[in-house]
Amino acid sequence: MAKTASQKPVTEPTNLPPKFYIFPWLQNAWGQITQTRNEKRLHHAYLISGLPGLGKLDLAYHIAHSLLCTKPDPHTGYPCGQCRGCHLFQVGNHPDIQRLGPDPESKSGEIKVEAARNLVDFNELTSQSGGYKVIIIAPADGMNRYSANSLLKTLEEPTPFTIILLVTTQPGRLLATIRSRCQHLPIAVPPEPEALAWLTAQVRVPPDQLQLALRLAHGAPLTALKFNHDILQQRQTNVRMFFEFTAGKHSPSSIATQWIQQDLAQLIDWLSTWIADIARFQTGSPVYLDNPDLATYLHTQSTKYSSVTIHKFWSKVLNTRQHLQTNLNPQLLIETLLIQWRDLQS
Repeated sequence: MAKTASQKPVTEPTNLPPKFYIFPWLQNAWGQITQTRNEKRLHHAYLISGLPGLGKLDLAYHIAHSLLCTKPDPHTGYPCGQCRGCHLFQVGNHPDIQRLGPDPESKSGEIKVEAARNLVDFNELTSQSGGYKVIIIAPADGMNRYSANSLLKTLEEPTPFTIILLVTTQPGRLLATIRSRCQHLPIAVPPEPEALAWLTAQVRVPPDQLQLALRLAHGAPLTALKFNHDILQQRQTNVRMFFEFTAGKHSPSSIATQWIQQDLAQLIDWLSTWIADIARFQTGSPVYLDNPDLATYLHTQSTKYSSVTIHKFWSKVLNTRQHLQTNLNPQLLIETLLIQWRDLQS
């Protein structure tokens, strides 16, 4: 008997329409899938990639919903919402969909080979509803070497009417042999004016604050919605703490102790944007800044360091961001980064 999905369909933010809804910036990808389905040219595997906060997993579940609906709209591809397939999908109990992801209790975030092997069995079964079967793998870059190799066997021997949707923010971490067997469906960041127009319709926030949140989210609208006043205030505290460090006002251990209590990946990302904006100021009058609210402060900081120092430290920040995904001690990781920043001044 086929396994049921391990997770209910992703729900949209509460300030959006409660029914089936495709974010505006996903319409092109949705149209591509709908057209190829109507032309009976669906690929057996799609690699959906893009920055966090673009709704990639939402798109995967919407594609699955449409495929499992018995009466989708032939023009829009939208599911009817009334058939048995839609009902089973909406309650998270459709037998022809399976979700593969990390074990919720796993600290590593890896997708183990045992879970991937279940897909082999699911792939070989006949659809219980007589239509499509859908496999969603998210995050696909969480597969370890063994689970990736297990999936590769499934990709090499696709069964009719089984669609595999791989969702990732880091497609480069997937095996090249897996990527080559998938149809790539990249999700681009929407143009800033379009994203701001959408955000303005969702929340009552001054335009300058929305723009700041969108810049800090690297243009991803759903991430921008998460930045509230408290988070932005904490960011301003952190930026001043960092640049006061070289003046001897804080020790590496005191800063690290405070930072590891926060969302460290987000904080390191912010640090990279501070350094990037300083580099922009050092090359002239920038037309774009990641931190427009800190423009005066970062411009002042840009006069205190050489461009060589800034670019060397930027590479160290990016290296630290990669190490956040390992089992290295976060306290030690941040202390080391701060000491490297101090040493570059000497």
